[in-house]
Amino acid sequence: MGMVEFRAALDVLDAQREADTPDGDVVVEALATLKPNRTALLSRDDLTRMFAACYWALDRFAEARTAEPQTPGWRAHWICIGLIEATVTDDAAGYRAATQSGVNRYLALGFDRGGKPPEPVKPVPHVPMDLEEATGLVAPYLARLEAEIAEKPYSHLKLAWDVFRRPVAPFDVVFEHWLADLDARGVGTGDSLPALREAQALEKIAQEGRQVVGWQTCEDVLLPKLEHPHPMVAGCAGKLVGSLYTPDMDRFGNTTPWPLTKMMDHLTHVQGCRRAVAGGFVVAFDEMPYLVEDLGDAFDLDAWVMEILAHPLGEPYVPGAQAFWFHVHEYYWRDVDFMFGLLDAGHDWIAYMCATEGAELALVRPVLDRIVAGETELAEAARTFIARKEKSG
Repeated sequence: MGMVEFRAALDVLDAQREADTPDGDVVVEALATLKPNRTALLSRDDLTRMFAACYWALDRFAEARTAEPQTPGWRAHWICIGLIEATVTDDAAGYRAATQSGVNRYLALGFDRGGKPPEPVKPVPHVPMDLEEATGLVAPYLARLEAEIAEKPYSHLKLAWDVFRRPVAPFDVVFEHWLADLDARGVGTGDSLPALREAQALEKIAQEGRQVVGWQTCEDVLLPKLEHPHPMVAGCAGKLVGSLYTPDMDRFGNTTPWPLTKMMDHLTHVQGCRRAVAGGFVVAFDEMPYLVEDLGDAFDLDAWVMEILAHPLGEPYVPGAQAFWFHVHEYYWRDVDFMFGLLDAGHDWIAYMCATEGAELALVRPVLDRIVAGETELAEAARTFIARKEKSG
């Protein structure tokens, strides 16, 4: 497995590009071969050919993105997306850090690895292109992302987040210039680059879990950020505030913060991106059950969740903090009464996600039947889910 297989797959794709009627299965097989054989040290020619093949396949199967899953066109589309996005980021950074940590322990402390030597650390990616060449290479893909922003103003931020968090030169500079250009032209929210920088700073401090923040600083600096107009900044601010509520409250230093229940109540009064803030706050506790343990039995979690969901502003997907609906559907996946409450409040999609999370069909069937009877856009999805579960037994 390696460069021989990678270049052979590129040869197949080049031939398919020239064919009058490309074979979708052959295209998918070749693209799938590229993925595991793509190394961190591709040549300029390898990169150019791979991106050209991906752009061709994305155009050739343009309608497949919303087609039936697992068809050749659908698979080709998503393999291409994965190849491009993995190439412009250091996608092995997390694995490399974990492996290096194991190597360090082995060398420094002699931890027994069952007689096995440490695993080799994956190399840092090297892109043999200057800024101008790299800009030209990814320009068609950035144009695709920009075309989606009008309908989904935050859709480009997940990849940009990954590029900045796991940078590969010169693609990190390419993306910085691209975001600055989008902002200058007022594309999307017009503040993508500064919002990304601020959100990543907040999220990094939350993840590190070491920074002491006195209560006055929290009240004067962080709580106002919960009202930030950009959901990515607001969500990451919520994550940082949540991370300060450790069991011994040592992250607040010698100052006295609001009790956790008062902070939770404060979140229900956030008038901006309330769901993003709450999602970030909860994920700082890892997941809802751990938050519930800290709150105690007296706290009415059901009412709090419904109050968070009551805010009319929706919940666009943004990186850095877990979406609030995700916490809800994982916690209430067997609570049929709560699901009916979600339906009564107009949160049909979240109710559907709860009902399809994994509980036995007999338990959640009444919820799904009501969704079907409502003839909303979810009705067909609910019918399909019921039929699939009944068929599988």
